[in-house]
Amino acid sequence: MRRPRTVTALLTATFALAAAGTAAADSIVYIKGHNVWIANPDGTGARAVTTDGEEDWPYRSPSMADNGLISAGHGTDIVQLDQQGNELAEFPPKIPENSASFGGLPPQDIAVTPDGSKVAYTIYGYSCLPGASCGTRQVTGYMSANGKQDYGYEFSLTSPEWISNNAIIGFGGFGKNVMFDAPNSGDYDAKTWFNDYADRDISDGELSRQRDRLAVLRDYGPDYHLMIYKVNGLTAEPELACNTGAEETLNDPSWSPDGKRIAFAHKDGIEILGLPNVVPNDCPGAQSGKVVLPGGSEPDWGPAQVQPRYEISADVVKGTKLAKALKKGLKLWVKTNVAGTLAGDIKVGKKKVGAGSADLSPGKGKIKFSFTKKAKKKYAERDSSLKVFVDLMFKPRVGLAFPVSGTLEVKP
Repeated sequence: MRRPRTVTALLTATFALAAAGTAAADSIVYIKGHNVWIANPDGTGARAVTTDGEEDWPYRSPSMADNGLISAGHGTDIVQLDQQGNELAEFPPKIPENSASFGGLPPQDIAVTPDGSKVAYTIYGYSCLPGASCGTRQVTGYMSANGKQDYGYEFSLTSPEWISNNAIIGFGGFGKNVMFDAPNSGDYDAKTWFNDYADRDISDGELSRQRDRLAVLRDYGPDYHLMIYKVNGLTAEPELACNTGAEETLNDPSWSPDGKRIAFAHKDGIEILGLPNVVPNDCPGAQSGKVVLPGGSEPDWGPAQVQPRYEISADVVKGTKLAKALKKGLKLWVKTNVAGTLAGDIKVGKKKVGAGSADLSPGKGKIKFSFTKKAKKKYAERDSSLKVFVDLMFKPRVGLAFPVSGTLEVKP
């Protein structure tokens, strides 16, 4: 089922701004307490992006595009969010035709392209494929990040990670440990990059943005560990460099944007390991890992900046009367802790009755809405209060616009 999201009210609005980060500003999105969180890589600035995750309808596997928009699993759906937690899209993942056994199951291993255009995901289910025995199967699918376009599937492939805006690495099990695939390329055409030298399993991993390092989760159970490889192009088998100690709760390695550090999660939270150099058979200068986000899991590290939680509140200017507002405009006092432009419409029911805009500085300012000629005529003789719905967008000086809305009452 789909959980409804709360509509933000203008009078009590609190928002967090999503923005594309600078080269020096990056962040980690992750899961904590069934919700999506975001934080600086040193653990500061941590805050919840969502608050409606529940044990029976949790968020999973968040992945953030370079512009700060987040894709994640939510129950049996995929959602697209901004850093305020505003839901921009929600849709069930497409499944292959005649694959009912994958329907209604939660999408996992969510990954969004750097440009935010596409999302990949894996569904794990029980199925009976033609010419094969029944059993647990996996299918990786590709869709547009808003859910409006289907880009096909790849069977028996898991944990997709984008290496460009149109290609992924994934993991296919024995004999096809690490593979390449692309959207719309066919259902069984993933190409094997390499297999483990000792025939051990590789279940998840990520290639650095520079394509010179690969981190994978290798082996099983109590021998499960993080393995680092030196990559010399995508046509050659990577060379072993170093590995971490065994820990069976490891999950989701994710490289920093500069490829010099790596985040991964385990039973204690999200840990950061410094790897200034990666060469064959060694990782010289490797820095001891530190848990920076206790209780966190499923990290995804990207270049977008963590924006602070912004606050906007508004109310009708004291003493405002409807007759005067119709003639000279409806004025609202607005308080904000960030500079930007606030603009939009006022409505009665679904009908627009006026519009306004204002450039605001941090602190207290005003916005004025001018009523349309029809509205002035219609409500000129009104002797009771008028409830208007304020439907606005706030565009900060830096970052993405977000909605501000609510209902206000104008006295007669």
